[in-house]
Amino acid sequence: MDKLVIFGDANLLSTKILLQEILSIIRRRDDICLAGVIDTARSDPKGKVKRIVQFLVVNLAKKIFNPHEKFMTKNMSTVNLYDICRKANIEAFIPKDRNVNSQEFVHFLRDTVRPTIALSVGCLQIFKKPLIDVFEVFVNYHDGLLPKYRGLSCTSFSRYFDDKYTGFTYHLVNEAIDEGNILIQDGIQVSKSMPLSELTYRKTIRARAHLEQLIELMIKRSSGTVQKGESLYFGKKSIEALTTINCPSEVTFEEIQKRLRIFGALRFNINGRYYSITRFKRIDGGRKRRSKTLFVTYDDIVIRPIRISWLPLHVYKIYETIQRLLRR
Repeated sequence: MDKLVIFGDANLLSTKILLQEILSIIRRRDDICLAGVIDTARSDPKGKVKRIVQFLVVNLAKKIFNPHEKFMTKNMSTVNLYDICRKANIEAFIPKDRNVNSQEFVHFLRDTVRPTIALSVGCLQIFKKPLIDVFEVFVNYHDGLLPKYRGLSCTSFSRYFDDKYTGFTYHLVNEAIDEGNILIQDGIQVSKSMPLSELTYRKTIRARAHLEQLIELMIKRSSGTVQKGESLYFGKKSIEALTTINCPSEVTFEEIQKRLRIFGALRFNINGRYYSITRFKRIDGGRKRRSKTLFVTYDDIVIRPIRISWLPLHVYKIYETIQRLLRR
């Protein structure tokens, strides 16, 4: 019987969706058991009360101040990885220093847990050889179509480059980033009007439907197929280059609108500080008015940020003051 461990980030929706389905599949099988779930998040998760309060406040603010925006409403829940594990009576492991590659944790897996196979359904850490070598089979869920989209935020970049489809890949893990042989790929059609969160959710639901097939391939030790074709890699710097606007006069109004629609928020430098802007307003005749929050784009269009983290500017200032007082 194979012993499976699951790597997942307690902060990711995809981890929760896929983890719940994996548990359901394993209950129906007698050739595989779950040895544990590993939280790959770099920070401790918020407590239940804080999660609920934040969930209510954020979504209430979006609904009140942004009534014309489309937000994801499906599967909105405060349940996280630890809640799922407690309910299923499954042990959740936290690596030393929250580093999945720490020598101590690798030895713990190899000598104490002794798993045979592993499946990552959400991890922003890079797996290194000593950890990979613990398993006979190690598979990763990647939210992009390989080899074209490697790295981070693949759903966003597939929309940015106007692809008709965005997809996911289950692939074998090796020392290179997202370069292992492909086991399963699939995708969904891209809708320009659909919020990123909704698109990501729907793609994860499609990936969930392939999990039984994936587990079969893992048990059979499938070697998959070699990746072929065009390859692009996107890391943190790639994301920052598109989502950080230091000089609006170097970017067209249409480009700013496109980036905002795709990434949901843009970091604008306002008086030496960066703010997460979620909505702009076009100002006619704005050049005649002087304001520290007016910006002129490359094509000579004046815009003003009117939402910071979904809040009106004056409300955000109050929120910022409260946060500052609470930190004292």
